Amino acid sequence: MQKKWRLYEQLGVEEYHIFDPEYDYLAEPFMAYRLIEGELTQVEITGGRIHSPALGLDFVDTGETLRLFNPDTQTFLLTPDEEHTARLAAEAEIKQLREELDSLRRP
Repeated sequence: MQKKWRLYEQLGVEEYHIFDPEYDYLAEPFMAYRLIEGELTQVEITGGRIHSPALGLDFVDTGETLRLFNPDTQTFLLTPDEEHTARLAAEAEIKQLREELDSLRRP
């Protein structure tokens, strides 16, 4: 962790977030650093949430996983599984609507 931290600092990475998805390996399961005067400095995470100026999103520790939250829309970004489920539902609805349109077009 220190090797990457120093490398990111040298490269000028603006933000560095560390999350332990097992909540087992780190003393703090979620840590955030920001580049301040050329040094990655740990910043406070309040209520399991921190805003990322670089992304315009919030990182949120839900107690089960780390999620991205859009403060403009007040919604979480979809996980890949949620996105897949939503896509399947939308495709099914489109199919149903096409079938209804076809039935209305028939004499």
